[in-house]
Amino acid sequence: MVLYEWVLWAHIVSIFGFLAAHGGSSLAVFRIRMTKEPESLRALLGLSRLSVVLSYVFILLVLATGVTLGFLGGFWGRYWIWTAIVVAFIMMGLMYSLGTARFNLLRKAAGLEYYENRKKQQPGQVADASELDRLVTNVRPYEISAVGVVGILVIAWLMVFKPF
Repeated sequence: MVLYEWVLWAHIVSIFGFLAAHGGSSLAVFRIRMTKEPESLRALLGLSRLSVVLSYVFILLVLATGVTLGFLGGFWGRYWIWTAIVVAFIMMGLMYSLGTARFNLLRKAAGLEYYENRKKQQPGQVADASELDRLVTNVRPYEISAVGVVGILVIAWLMVFKPF
């Protein structure tokens, strides 16, 4: 079982890497709500973007090592692993829908690169202060964080206790 233990170790380290990388974006979401100056807003949005991109690398490692553990441990016939996968995709979908569209509008208004119809757009003019304030107020850090925390706790419970 030495291979299983090494892959489990890699899985856990990948989870820590994901949480650390994504932490920058998580903290930026809370700080953005208190930011009024366009320069500070751009810096926080840049940090958030970099953090999310780095976290994608780790989430791929989490998925790859998790799938490998499923085969090495013979877990694919158990419902808990499928439930964990479903919870992970629901969590990612909810966090994407709660955050991405709002942040994309905010990036556009702050004069940063943004995406429209899945195509990268060049920065434009910075929106006026009232529009920036409206978009900043529309960011929902508590909702996004609640989805992530609850999802991670459910997945951890499933992985540790393997209830079904």
